[in-house]
Amino acid sequence: MLLERKLTRAEFERKRHIAHYESSSTPLAQETRTMNELTGATMPLRTKEDAEDYRYMPDANLPALVIKQVRVFSEWSLCC
Repeated sequence: MLLERKLTRAEFERKRHIAHYESSSTPLAQETRTMNELTGATMPLRTKEDAEDYRYMPDANLPALVIKQVRVFSEWSLCC
């Protein structure tokens, strides 16, 4: 169920991004979004006013996560 919700959210966001960039050349706002569990739609929760403060830096204490494609497909078959 959790994987299914993540896939629903990812699919909704993928479609939202495509629709935005097909109709506009402006970048999407950097924001935190929430998801309606019933519809799968995501909605803005809060904007990131100082987006430059949101840097993505690797954590030296965490090893790289490698997921084999075979596992992704096997997990997908369990939920769908």
